[in-house]
Amino acid sequence: MRMNLGIWSGTMIISARAIARRLWWDLPALRAARPVARFGNMLVFRGTFDVHGRLARNLYSLGIVRAYAEKPDLEAAERLLRESATADPSAFFVHIEIGNIHLKRGSRDAALQAYRRALEHAPDDLTVRRSIQDQILLVSI
Repeated sequence: MRMNLGIWSGTMIISARAIARRLWWDLPALRAARPVARFGNMLVFRGTFDVHGRLARNLYSLGIVRAYAEKPDLEAAERLLRESATADPSAFFVHIEIGNIHLKRGSRDAALQAYRRALEHAPDDLTVRRSIQDQILLVSI
């Protein structure tokens, strides 16, 4: 599915697994909706749905491709990753990638800001949170 907005109107065919609850890039509007048809594991929905989670996932993927290409386009990557974070800020690792791009471009303060946002959205996992805290400390020095 190609999306430019976080709201989708029309007919959507999606696997039942794709609408399971997720920590980030979640699709609660589809879980709450009743499918009009089902073909095995594929569900068919008709209507207007908030799919910001799917938009955020797609933008993240495009941003990563631009950031880690043979000839990176950091400006495009940053724009796509920012759009992803706006669509769904809960994906903490998107903020980390934004911070990494800022570091590559020499913007320490912007990198710190992105890493702090990552920490705000990081799961309650000591290893993950410690890694982000260590990066904040390292960049702060």
